[in-house]
Amino acid sequence: MLPGVGNFDPAIRSIRDYSALGFHDFVKEKNISAQVIHIHMGEENRAFNLADIDSISFVDLVISLSVEPNEIDFGEVAVGNVQDTRLIVTNTGNGELIINSANTGNDAFEVAFEEPISLRPGSSIDLIVWFAPIDGGEISSEITIHSNSPENPELAIPVSGTGTRPFLWEFVQTDVNMSVLIDSAMIGEELVQEGDLIGAFTADGQCCGYSQVPEGFPERELGLSAWGAENDMDNGFQAGEQLTFRIWDASAFSELQTEFEIIGEGEPVFEAGGFIQVRINAILE
Repeated sequence: MLPGVGNFDPAIRSIRDYSALGFHDFVKEKNISAQVIHIHMGEENRAFNLADIDSISFVDLVISLSVEPNEIDFGEVAVGNVQDTRLIVTNTGNGELIINSANTGNDAFEVAFEEPISLRPGSSIDLIVWFAPIDGGEISSEITIHSNSPENPELAIPVSGTGTRPFLWEFVQTDVNMSVLIDSAMIGEELVQEGDLIGAFTADGQCCGYSQVPEGFPERELGLSAWGAENDMDNGFQAGEQLTFRIWDASAFSELQTEFEIIGEGEPVFEAGGFIQVRINAILE
């Protein structure tokens, strides 16, 4: 309703039809004597001097958003540590953008979001994203932003990171050892890969030697020396002590217990100057 006019002309079906007349032509035609126009938007009231208005135009309501960056890669983060980054969300439309929620599909990632957020056109907000790996290896997921944008109500942002574990195998090279030839080594249904490690351990977890898986294994042989303890020292296998083996999965930064079988002759115990050939399989949960 315009001052001095009363209700809109019923012959004109919408306020857009008034704009087609040209604002000043509309004022002249309707013989409007008011000097100020009031526009009411909810509880908000804005007043404009008619002399300052050249025209009235209408545009379609657009509710849209963008994010920066459009993909997040945290790189390598040690298991037990936390790394954060910022995700910038911008209202790129001309209407009010309401972000209802932001969540991820993996517990290793988290977005700081508590309640719906309203953004005016052109404004932005920073969302904090955390990566806290609980295990080694590459982890991928998505951050999903739920909003009132009709075109993109669920915006998905890829997020990834790699959890790492420190490599802690250490051993003492003594003056006595036993030779072990590894015929094959499996993690599930896959062979170990170049760069993985296979180590010999005592039953209580002391490392007594390891070797790195070479390129071309198992066609290329892989052997390791299991080192024995020196006299009156606890720096290697004792004579007759049970042998165990472990695999270090380099791609997953994880240590795996194994089971093994002996090929041919030999016993699964340490013997100075001895030799055994084994097949090893990782024990997976």
